[in-house]
Amino acid sequence: MIVLHGHGGFELLSPDLDKEEQETLLFNASRILKSRGYPSAAGLLEQVPFDIYSGSNDFNDEFSLLFAQIPLAEYEELRRINEDDEGKLAFRVIAQVISEIGPYIRFIACDLSHEPPDVKWQRIVSKRAEHDRGGQHKKLPVAVCALVNEVLAGSHATLNTLFMNAGAPGDPPELSHATKWKTWLLRASDDPNTDSYLVLGRILEEFMEVEPPDNTGLFSWFGHEFASAKELWHAKKQRLESVLQKYGLRYLRGGRITETGTGLASEALAQALEENDFDTIEVEFRRALQTVADDPGAAITAGCAILEALFKSYLEQKEIELPSKYPTSERSALI
Repeated sequence: MIVLHGHGGFELLSPDLDKEEQETLLFNASRILKSRGYPSAAGLLEQVPFDIYSGSNDFNDEFSLLFAQIPLAEYEELRRINEDDEGKLAFRVIAQVISEIGPYIRFIACDLSHEPPDVKWQRIVSKRAEHDRGGQHKKLPVAVCALVNEVLAGSHATLNTLFMNAGAPGDPPELSHATKWKTWLLRASDDPNTDSYLVLGRILEEFMEVEPPDNTGLFSWFGHEFASAKELWHAKKQRLESVLQKYGLRYLRGGRITETGTGLASEALAQALEENDFDTIEVEFRRALQTVADDPGAAITAGCAILEALFKSYLEQKEIELPSKYPTSERSALI
């Protein structure tokens, strides 16, 4: 609601006059405004569907007010008018003249006529709900959980603290090292109220980003022997990255797990396509994401085609005609 004249709060009650009395009053108020040199104020009374209502406030004062419920275009127009001194004067003299020949007008206000959501908005809401549901309940592959169980090292107390600080749900499982951490990760994966990607990323952050001291010695893991702790760490890290990639996941610096092909730039483009109603391009974009890991070359080709389609769609919206063939320099200038 926009208050165009008056100060303080008010409560809108009921119509103050019957329709015939109201129109007679507003018509004569318009005549007076014109005769006194306020044509803009008179025009507002003629163009805006104002009604006269009785009103009250927290002090139980009784007064009348001029109120209109209007579409968006008119609502914004009245807001702009009321932002300058001439507009404020127009609403003030309207209140003064109506109060002079009719009920006392303390406020003039307008509110927006609400419209039901259109098809595009409903589609956006639906996609957002699907995204939210997916973000709350992302399943972790069993193979990833099992490998994390093998990669992590430390006492029960140390790893219990790590998992709890990462947001793993529930109490630590009463199990041995051999299955405990896999079981706890799978519990997080099955919990609809836990973001299992977030939990996994936090658990792996220190391991993935902090190199161990280069201690020499004989270390064995999965039937292989390594000459130093750092060499063993590199082998574990590469194995973990490989398994994550196999299941369409990857670790990002800062303790984040994301799906392959859905980094920040991809997510931003996906959101732009959804918000701007490029349905056909969005389908091709999703299809291209699926090939990023298995066939990067095809993904790049698809990405070029998507950009070309996006630019063409934009130019069509701007009603810019393009020849079927044009030099590279012209193409660059247009883009």
